[in-house]
Amino acid sequence: MAFSSGCGPRVAGPSSRTAAGRDASASPPDHVAPDRRFPRSSRLTSRRQYRAIYGDGVRVRRSSLTLFSRPNDLGRCRLGITATRKCGHAVRRNRIKRVLREIFRHHRARIATGVDIVVNARPGADFDDYARIEREFVGALEQVVRRLGR
Repeated sequence: MAFSSGCGPRVAGPSSRTAAGRDASASPPDHVAPDRRFPRSSRLTSRRQYRAIYGDGVRVRRSSLTLFSRPNDLGRCRLGITATRKCGHAVRRNRIKRVLREIFRHHRARIATGVDIVVNARPGADFDDYARIEREFVGALEQVVRRLGR
């Protein structure tokens, strides 16, 4: 029996779950520092939360992003990110969100506790220039903190 690709027949190998063992977990490895994680408790998760921040929060505009913020009574910061289709295709939007989450994780200690933040990516922004986006994000955060008086 000949195969057109020059390879032999496909043999089913062990799945990743069985290869790693039945007790494999999707949680981050133990060597990841807790302050570098982005747990669900640090995220805005519902439309109602976003709308509350848009409605009566402080807004700061930059060339590549718009940041909304509002105090909360939780004693921790939460982040929400939006990137519309105007920002590009799905791969591009996901990259934008990864970059913004990474910047948030790195600068979380600078942010006052008890603040909800929503970042809207603006169309046409060059999110490949990490340093510029980081400067804009941090500058907007500092301005929001001053406005909120926290």
